[in-house]
Amino acid sequence: MELIFLYINHSKTGFIEKQGINLNSHYCFEVTYENGVYTLNQKKKSEVKDCNFFDETGCISNVTAIVGENGSGKTTLLNQFMISYGGVKENVIGREIYNFNRYEDAKRIAIYVENGDIIIFHNIENLNMSQNLKDKEHYLYKGSKELSSIIKENKEFENISRFFITNNYLGEMTNSISIHDSVSDIYMNLSSLHTLKGDFFGKEYLRYKDFNGQLLAFSDMLMSKRPDEFVQQFIDCIYLKNLILRSEHTPFDKCLERDLKISFFSFYRCIEDNFYDDSNEILKQHNNIKSLINISNISSDFDKNLSVLYYNLLEFMAQIKDVRLIGSGKLITSLDELRNIVKENIEAIEKNDLKTYFEKAYSEIENYVKILSREYEVKKKFDYSQPRLERTEFVIRYGEKQYREFLNAICQSIFSNGESFIIKCINIEGIGLSSGERALLNLFSWIVFFPQYRKIRYGELGGLRDNILLLIDELDLYCHPAWQQKLIYYLLEELRIQFAGKNVQLIFTTHSPIVLSDIPKSNTVYLRRSGDGKMLIDKPHNHYETFGSNIYKLFNDAFFLEKSGQIGEFAKRKIENIIKNLWDDKENKIRAIKKNKFYELQHQIEMIGDNLLREKLLDMLFESRYSELDYSQRKIKLYQKKIEELGGNK
Repeated sequence: MELIFLYINHSKTGFIEKQGINLNSHYCFEVTYENGVYTLNQKKKSEVKDCNFFDETGCISNVTAIVGENGSGKTTLLNQFMISYGGVKENVIGREIYNFNRYEDAKRIAIYVENGDIIIFHNIENLNMSQNLKDKEHYLYKGSKELSSIIKENKEFENISRFFITNNYLGEMTNSISIHDSVSDIYMNLSSLHTLKGDFFGKEYLRYKDFNGQLLAFSDMLMSKRPDEFVQQFIDCIYLKNLILRSEHTPFDKCLERDLKISFFSFYRCIEDNFYDDSNEILKQHNNIKSLINISNISSDFDKNLSVLYYNLLEFMAQIKDVRLIGSGKLITSLDELRNIVKENIEAIEKNDLKTYFEKAYSEIENYVKILSREYEVKKKFDYSQPRLERTEFVIRYGEKQYREFLNAICQSIFSNGESFIIKCINIEGIGLSSGERALLNLFSWIVFFPQYRKIRYGELGGLRDNILLLIDELDLYCHPAWQQKLIYYLLEELRIQFAGKNVQLIFTTHSPIVLSDIPKSNTVYLRRSGDGKMLIDKPHNHYETFGSNIYKLFNDAFFLEKSGQIGEFAKRKIENIIKNLWDDKENKIRAIKKNKFYELQHQIEMIGDNLLREKLLDMLFESRYSELDYSQRKIKLYQKKIEELGGNK
């Protein structure tokens, strides 16, 4: 199923008024409004249906680019596609209800096509349309007796999962991430990572009745010290795990054949850096552990780094009022001694639910220690006798057994429904990507993350619906031009593999003519701002073809640069100043230029990259100072000098 037309009578802010957006090159609709009456017409289009233009497998039904200058409404329009065009079924205490959300706030028309059949959903009373369209009509309004049966009979109505990726904060969003009874509507924006941070580092363990307020304060302190960006590490790991399980790979996959760097967040250091008052309960418990256990005598750097995990677990146990730590008070000289103390303290816990929690945490730590110990066996081959800095990270080599084992372990921790202890203290460092590679990895990892989110939060895997509407704001953001050239191709390949068996429709905004050159004009929506500040849809026939087009032409046309030209504003004004110095508007002739000014202008003109413009301005400059003969001779000398320079560069 594919959304082919959307009519927005009125957006919440009033920025969009009576605008219809066509999203398919074969179908074209138009809505007119006159004297309080709405009329829907279908206009004739080409009979040619290139259904598999973007994907020969048929997984990707259509791709639409939205372009326009800043402030034209690109992001706002994308947000409109997320609004439910009718009711979304939810299960509330065993009852099926239909939430109209913001659909009732403004009259809308949403037209879909599936297997060549048009389906029209709207809430406009007495909407006029031709009989052939009227047969496809489903009129939905609040309180309709027919609503439930319409939804049940028309699978298409609620069979779409909508995903919105943006770097902007959207005022109309109520939640950065929202989910219904299956994976349906998900926003990912700048605040989403912060929302997710609670799922990874937060307070899910408070479900245990014996966990007290002091532990809550402790956990808040730890979570506040983990940057939001650390959440992206785990989302990336889900994607990397997905990659190694694939039978088919994309060209971009090669970029990710990199090692992983692992380190651990120290509760010990965090407490000592943040608390100085001995009356603080968190610091008191921390000092109790210090007097009980001293790990400074652990000689092996490898063991010392891993000891952070066990020590963190003791710090965690110490913040629970019903746990009393025991130990010998001696110096710890090995990792095994520390592990034994941790095991003794877990065994001494009397409350079963607390004991179970820490037994699981200890077992999880042991699993990671086992995986990381494989590296240690390799490292033993090196000479550690030489003075060196303490190693603070473990390197997991791409392609080795350890790489797969680690990703399996970290994903198991991620999907533990908030019960993972490792997640709270592990850092997965960057894998050495360029900014463009990083931007693509973040984008692809978010896409793979969507169907996994419910499992992370609720411990169960939500079902993707048959149709996916993927909305991406500023698709080319952070991508170097070289990566912009590959972006659409890589993205389509990723979607084809990730959502095989589904029907995907992609709508994105862009500022890049390079990206736009991969999209036909018939699949491009041009936005501009009217004189009264409203968003307007510009007619496609006002613009050149985009697919395979010259990027300079696209800059000038699709991005509305006719008035400002194709160069930067500073350069434009600098060149205008050069011309002003050379040309006398009053006398309509070239000015006479003095010697000092001549060389200054010559230097500036020779920096201009456009050959035609540069040579024309040089002609004007030489004419301003020399007679025709002298001018010719000077130019000959100039070109001789350039030839000599070029020869010297060979």
